Amino acid sequence: YAKYAAFAGCRKLWNLIRGIAWTLNGTYITQWRSRLEGNETWSAQLLDIMYKHKLDLVAEASGPHNFICTHAAFVSPSYVLQDNVSLYYVTRTEAIFIETQEGIDVCHSDNGAFLRVSQFQHSRRLVILPLRAFHNLAEEVGDPKAQLVFLTNPTRVGSTLFCQIFK
Repeated sequence: YAKYAAFAGCRKLWNLIRGIAWTLNGTYITQWRSRLEGNETWSAQLLDIMYKHKLDLVAEASGPHNFICTHAAFVSPSYVLQDNVSLYYVTRTEAIFIETQEGIDVCHSDNGAFLRVSQFQHSRRLVILPLRAFHNLAEEVGDPKAQLVFLTNPTRVGSTLFCQIFK
């Protein structure tokens, strides 16, 4: 627990310093403007992961609190449509995606037994997408061409097996 407490303390300090820097360099104002209706063109914020930590890879809930990040760029919401980007977490205001190196399929059991563990272990960037832009992108992409099967991924229910079968 000491390592996690140190991580949490460092993350709070980092977020304070980052907040001051983002205020001074205009990142916060750009972020705010991108969330206004009609300004979704470059509303996805790309963050480079500097450090990540979880107390328990399987049992701990996943979320943006597991990362210390720096701002990289604002990109188009369509950035999340790449094969190496996957949905990680959703809040009331934003959808958070994980980007891995190209060629890494976090859904495949070769890269980890559980999706959220694989996402965490292979993550190199976060993509923060305002919920409005997320919904607009979903409308643009349209309905899937095939039938969907939704599987939740709590531990020890066979979700990994089903993912391999349906792949």
